[in-house]
Amino acid sequence: MGFEDTAGNIPPGRGTLYKLNDTRCFQNLDPVLSNVSVSNGLAWNDDGTRMYYIDSSTRQIALFDYDPATATISNRRTFYDFKTDNIPGVPDGMTIDAYDNLWIANYNGAQVLHVSGTSAKLLGKLKIPAEKVSSVTFGGPRLEKLYVTTISRGVAPEKFNEYPMTGKVLEVSGLGVRGTPNRRIREKCFRLL
Repeated sequence: MGFEDTAGNIPPGRGTLYKLNDTRCFQNLDPVLSNVSVSNGLAWNDDGTRMYYIDSSTRQIALFDYDPATATISNRRTFYDFKTDNIPGVPDGMTIDAYDNLWIANYNGAQVLHVSGTSAKLLGKLKIPAEKVSSVTFGGPRLEKLYVTTISRGVAPEKFNEYPMTGKVLEVSGLGVRGTPNRRIREKCFRLL
């Protein structure tokens, strides 16, 4: 995420997406994308050649070509635009399933969007009883459950009746899809404090 002042305002375009260099851990992070406002979801397709990226302020999911050998991105283009399907709110966190389809948290939209990772077609909407849906990931023994996080900060007290799962983590079963294992990074870069 970019700069945020004490009042919670985020001036546009002041952030950067960095690449964690496997050999140097957190020393000298490599910038890969500038002019970012609210950096959020990242996902890669199964063969690792497509990288999906969310800068929430754009209300879009960007798609890059990704070269696994060099860990570089190129050919940025708009993959999915919330305006196309009149989706309220903004995209936030994101994950990908074993069919290379995206699951996108819809902040201020009370839902998770299911979008084809190849055609960008909206496959479905999973309604969530919380307005501020913040992130999604697959879990469970076979990665068959979708976990959804929601935010309570900034939600008016009267909204809690309409959105009773505000501020909770939800487990969704029976979607008929599985997630993909998360990509591992070198654990030596992380030390417990």
